[in-house]
Amino acid sequence: ENARMDVGQGQMISYTPPFGQAHMYFCDSNNHAFRRISPTGMVETLAGYRDINNGNAAGSGADDGQGSSAKFFMPIGLDVDRSSGLFYIADTGNKNIRVFDSSTYTVRTLDVVGVSLQSPWGLTFDADNNMLYVSDPDDGLGRIKSIDMSSNPAIVMSLLFEELDSDGNLYPAANDVVEHP
Repeated sequence: ENARMDVGQGQMISYTPPFGQAHMYFCDSNNHAFRRISPTGMVETLAGYRDINNGNAAGSGADDGQGSSAKFFMPIGLDVDRSSGLFYIADTGNKNIRVFDSSTYTVRTLDVVGVSLQSPWGLTFDADNNMLYVSDPDDGLGRIKSIDMSSNPAIVMSLLFEELDSDGNLYPAANDVVEHP
């Protein structure tokens, strides 16, 4: 792609689809886009865009759709459900989680109930892809939200952790009130 890219903060992950080559996927927050880098170094915009001729926010939004018709506003974090190949994107500026289907290049907003997201940032799935954990630093308490992916709509709960041991395990606060619908 021969376009100017002003890459901002975000996560980058490597994913090899079944019977495919590994690509690097990343959220390009400054350009409101989701992109990948091929093994040969070619950058491809998969969804979203920024119109560099019309200012920094041009192209941002919350529209679901395919390719450049889908809109993001400062996407930051991402993870992939390796069993389905669906990418989950923290659309930080829109305060929601978006789902990118790599087989159709379509983006949709994840339907959730429960605790609201204020500033979703980092994302990670548990080993079975049943729970998606979301860091939400601007919720006033810096909580990690868990999203139960086995329910429809997905249920968001809020967790407060007070201890991190030397092995990287998080422990919930003893007096934490878990918020849920």
